[in-house]
Amino acid sequence: MRTNEWKDLGILFLIALAMVIFLAYVDLPSLVPERVEAETIESTWEPIPEEPEAEPMRVEIEEVETEETEYTEEDFYDDLELLAYCTMAEAGNQCEEGKRLVIDCILNRVDSRYFPDTVREVIYAPGQFEVVARGTLYRDCPTEDIYTLIREEIAERTNDKVIYFTAGGFNPSGEPWQQVGDHYFSYIRKDLQE
Repeated sequence: MRTNEWKDLGILFLIALAMVIFLAYVDLPSLVPERVEAETIESTWEPIPEEPEAEPMRVEIEEVETEETEYTEEDFYDDLELLAYCTMAEAGNQCEEGKRLVIDCILNRVDSRYFPDTVREVIYAPGQFEVVARGTLYRDCPTEDIYTLIREEIAERTNDKVIYFTAGGFNPSGEPWQQVGDHYFSYIRKDLQE
């Protein structure tokens, strides 16, 4: 045998020896999770307790100056996915019209001179979306109907004026419009309308 073949055999021997030592000291059944029956999961599930609703805060709006950067196709698709997650988190349990209006609020903000220019910047703006503040934005995966509604709203908006939505009452920073499901939708104040 050549020297390289002896080295290869030596390495294989060391690997085999390490495996034998590992198996001698490790209890393999403890590494394999036990099978959990569906009834167990259902019987131990508890809903997340609802937090008391905070008083809406009045926000003064100023024009936002944004730095010009190149917006790529990848950025576009990332924003669509983020919009889907935000819609699911904020309105996943609402009717179709309520979901459409939440999508419109975000898209209308992107189009407004008073808000940032991208979906990502709008959603992550401080104090704007409760699901971001709570860290529950990515808790539920968007359903196919959310993506369909987004495509339809990008093509033709249900409402191109709605800019705020809140639960529990109209946003004091906007002009009240109407309640749909659990959300109260508002337009931008008349003194700021474009």
